[in-house]
Amino acid sequence: MKLSLKNIPLYKKLGYAGLIPFALFVLGLMIYGNDTPRTLYLCMLLMAYSSMILSFLSAVHWPLALKNNDAIRLSLSMAPTIICLVLLYVGLTYTPLWPLLVIFILFWHQYLIDRKYFTLLEFPDGYLKFRLRITAITSGLVLFGFLVAL
Repeated sequence: MKLSLKNIPLYKKLGYAGLIPFALFVLGLMIYGNDTPRTLYLCMLLMAYSSMILSFLSAVHWPLALKNNDAIRLSLSMAPTIICLVLLYVGLTYTPLWPLLVIFILFWHQYLIDRKYFTLLEFPDGYLKFRLRITAITSGLVLFGFLVAL
């Protein structure tokens, strides 16, 4: 079977395209690693973009949790956004470096939540494998960016 972009589901195309900013920020950290102002700026961009993605991922759970009045899932769907807001404050006020480690953990936490509720959310076939792959790449880039910026 010939692999073609036409055969790849749109969610995968968009998901992989969403990795590009992560890769660019980490590449920037590799290039400008010794330049403190640029390092801090790139770490903040990495943290801000990660925060947006985590908010997007966690929001998937909101409608079903709201429909079922599930307080735990409502809390889980909001937690990454609130935690990331605090991390952005810490990054802007003190250093954006250490919050990247928390973001690394949050990506895996969100994946585990998605995996737990997989059947309830009716994801397409193969989506959970895709999420595992994209979580590994994303969190790996965040961790690598942290290590490069140390």
